[in-house]
This record gives sequence, C-alpha cells and structure tokens, in this order.
Amino acid sequence: MKIEPYYEGMPEPVGVSIRDKEVIELQWGGKLVFYNCIVGGVIDQRFIPSIQKGVMEKMQEGPITGSFVRDVRVIVYDGKMHPVDSNDISFKIAGMMAFKEAFQLQIRKFWNRFMKLKFLFLKN
Repeated sequence: MKIEPYYEGMPEPVGVSIRDKEVIELQWGGKLVFYNCIVGGVIDQRFIPSIQKGVMEKMQEGPITGSFVRDVRVIVYDGKMHPVDSNDISFKIAGMMAFKEAFQLQIRKFWNRFMKLKFLFLKN
C-alpha cells in the first residue's frame, strides 16, 4: 500500500495498473481517493472493500495521534491471500495496519525534509 497527500487536479498515479478508482467524501471533511491496482489475482476482488473499510477506520481513529486523517490518496497494488485462511476481518485488519505503516513512513519523509531547513533568528 502506498499513501500520498491528495489535492484536487492531482495527476493519476504512474507505474501501476489502475483497475478501479473510488473517491469517498469523508464524514469529518476531506476525501479519500482509493485506487485498486491489484492485478493477477493476488488478492480476490471480494476483499478489496474490506481493505478499504480498514483504511477508513484507521483514518477516523488516527494512525498516530488519534486525530482524523483527510485528503489522502491510497494505492493498493500488492498483497497475498490464502484460500483457506483469508476472510473479510483479516483484510480489514491488514488494511488498518498497512495504512498505519504507510502513514508513518510518509511522516518520516516529511520530517527528514523539514529537518534540513535552517532557521535564522535576528537579535533585536
């Protein structure tokens, strides 16, 4: 799973085969743009809504601080399933965990850029 900040007029993601795109207006404001880029049947299509539900729950409860996440683009492009053990709740939990991990990775990238800034303070 890959997540990115979303803004209106944003170009479609490159390097993935987009099978489906869903734009969801969130109850707490903002949007979730959810891309299904699963090809080759690595995840059965019946589990994609469960992944989306897990992502939305994690966005609502907050992946780090407990505050809402909004205006995010989520790209699901890979995964695995087992014919016996795969079920809706497993993919919902996997969606929550993958979103949290991807969100934390994006936060680290943001802070790495931020930490490179230099601040100058003038004495009066």
